[in-house]
Amino acid sequence: MTANGDLVWPNAESAANSDPWLIAHHDRIRLMRPRVLAINFVHGLREQAARTTLDALCAAMVSAPKDPDRLLEHILEHVVGNEERGDDIALLAVRLLPVAPRPLDLRVAADVGSMDLVRDAMRAWLRGVELRRPEAEDVVLATWEACANAIEHAVEPTDGFVAVRAWLDDSRVNVTVSDSGRWAAPTERGDRGLGLPLMESLVSSMEIEESDDGTTVTLEKVLSAPAE
Repeated sequence: MTANGDLVWPNAESAANSDPWLIAHHDRIRLMRPRVLAINFVHGLREQAARTTLDALCAAMVSAPKDPDRLLEHILEHVVGNEERGDDIALLAVRLLPVAPRPLDLRVAADVGSMDLVRDAMRAWLRGVELRRPEAEDVVLATWEACANAIEHAVEPTDGFVAVRAWLDDSRVNVTVSDSGRWAAPTERGDRGLGLPLMESLVSSMEIEESDDGTTVTLEKVLSAPAE
């Protein structure tokens, strides 16, 4: 694997060079763009059966969701479906999340099912930041609220995604949450409307920018002291 995460395989260092089946299907496996690949061979599996399974797996990965739990359910549904299972099936999905100081760049479906991923990604990323635990949780909650607003209150979004980006700038944590719509005014929502005051109370500063491309919330948290 190269430094930017591209899979270069088979190669001179790969033990897969000794397996004719993997070499023959190398290009099709690359289409799935795996970061980690493990293949368990069943003794006696015929070539046609392996080819059919690989075709179904490649097709399923094209439309697969990014969330690991939903990804596994998606693969089982599209590859196995209601067919009788002659043996046990084990699937493993690994989510690789960056840790600060490396920037976090996340794009999730504008669906409440994405909120757990946003929370987990922010918590993982903040492990590399010198913030006390309560302050780190403030950033997580503020980001979560910004995403909730983008998902629940965006009006006429042009796509179904929310982008979350986090990075360090000197002694500040910066987070942006962007969607492709505009937020409904609190008077139009008919609900609690407390998300914005809560976000403002959790971070050092907050800005909301609306444009023809959508709405972006910028959160900033000043690092007050090293983590204990």
